[in-house]
Amino acid sequence: MGELLILFVVIALASILFIGMLLAAKDAKWRNIAFVLLVVMAILITFMNFTALPSNETTERMVAIVFGLLAVIGMLFKFRSEKVANMLVTASVVLGMLQMFFF
Repeated sequence: MGELLILFVVIALASILFIGMLLAAKDAKWRNIAFVLLVVMAILITFMNFTALPSNETTERMVAIVFGLLAVIGMLFKFRSEKVANMLVTASVVLGMLQMFFF
């Protein structure tokens, strides 16, 4: 039980740190690093949310996949509009965290 709490706290703090790094970084290199870390974090959160739910809760599992797809779509938008890509990846992480903790 304690290990799971530690994992959730580490993921929550890392998400907050990476989102803050993405929003506050002035240098494009650091923004790109934060963006990649957020995409990896979003995919990790999606995987955890999807595999934690039982197979008969298909609606919740599909919602978890949709949140993960936001990050993938954000990666595709990175080349067109950096602002939209950042918003999509941030939304993916925040919504995934909300699903992990509350639903």
